[in-house]
Amino acid sequence: MFENMMLEMKDERPMYAFDTPGFGESFNPEGMPSLINYRDWLSEAIDAIGIDERPKKVLSLCLNGAAYLTAEERQVFKDNFTPAIEPDEEGNYLLDTFNLIKTLFPKFDPELVDLELRGALRSKQGRNQAFTAIWEQDFIKVLQKITCPVFVMSAEDDFFIEQVALIAKAHPEINTAVLGQSRIVSPELKTKEIVDLIRPFINRSEKS
Repeated sequence: MFENMMLEMKDERPMYAFDTPGFGESFNPEGMPSLINYRDWLSEAIDAIGIDERPKKVLSLCLNGAAYLTAEERQVFKDNFTPAIEPDEEGNYLLDTFNLIKTLFPKFDPELVDLELRGALRSKQGRNQAFTAIWEQDFIKVLQKITCPVFVMSAEDDFFIEQVALIAKAHPEINTAVLGQSRIVSPELKTKEIVDLIRPFINRSEKS
């Protein structure tokens, strides 16, 4: 998902991309992990590969599509969440999953839809686990505790576009931006727009 952004910024600093547990080439967690579990697994992965440049603390945080939701809103999302479609003997689940994936894009893009489809088929349980963890976390309270510089953005047609204005009102110190239409794939469709936003933000954070 972030390959285009990494290529755009490859000459500026070392960059690393990790597959979230339950997705890509990562391992498959058991049960229903919390976001604390995901945090710890990521920290363990960073330590395991020996990134010498890793700072003692997080210097900045960039969020794309932040679930800044009340408990009632999280419950609505949880109640309306569609679990991954299970395989059936006729293979209808393949077409059903394909049709679902298509709705996540502003327009049909063969390469991106294919990429997301293959990712969705691999991560049936991982998707259910990750979204359950998101709905269980009170991100409004979590954001109040974050002390490093934060940048929150969202595509204008993303599920969480309304949350950008709410975050800006509650936290005027946080940088916010609205991206052009790109639904959940703004890193691929709005690569330069995002890089132009986060590059100066990251540079300022590293110097402060």
